[in-house]
Amino acid sequence: MKEKPILFNAEMVRAIRDNRKTQTRRLIKPQPFSGATNGEIIDQIGGLLPGRSLSSMITDAWQCGFVDVACRYGEIGDRLRVQEEPSIVREITDIRIERIQDISEEDAKAEGCYSNEEYADLAGKENIWPCRVCEGYQAHSAMGIHFGWEEVDCVICDTPIKRFRELWRSVYGEDNWNQNPWVWVIEFRRVEQQAEAAA
Repeated sequence: MKEKPILFNAEMVRAIRDNRKTQTRRLIKPQPFSGATNGEIIDQIGGLLPGRSLSSMITDAWQCGFVDVACRYGEIGDRLRVQEEPSIVREITDIRIERIQDISEEDAKAEGCYSNEEYADLAGKENIWPCRVCEGYQAHSAMGIHFGWEEVDCVICDTPIKRFRELWRSVYGEDNWNQNPWVWVIEFRRVEQQAEAAA
């Protein structure tokens, strides 16, 4: 078992501390299949099996050694120490490969993004990672159909996936999300000795 330091922003450290964050996505460097379309990748791996996604097939190929990239964050059973708060240690429980835009609503919540209900309850409070458009209030002013300002619902942050997209863009930039890069999906859990010490 190895232990490696890992960086998170302040809001994600809070989410880890609160046990809301149990996954992290990190860019794979160098990118596998660089420049290849999904169709070309499917041809390279010999096609998709019925009921399987491209990401799950790529993960299987990586686990069998057919995709030549190493996860620099460790392997299942290794530990991650949060660099900004060294007392927080998490054990890696799973690693897979997927495109960043393949994230599901449940995975966006596991990334520490609030559910719609939680986000609505927290609107406008301090230390909540805010939307760049509505600043976390879920509504903002916009030019209305009668050429006047009116309040409209924010469509930038109205789902956990969209909140995750904004978080990703804040770290890696607008273009990176649009390029839909391959990422490591690292799942982790609280280390038992920490859970016992907190009890």
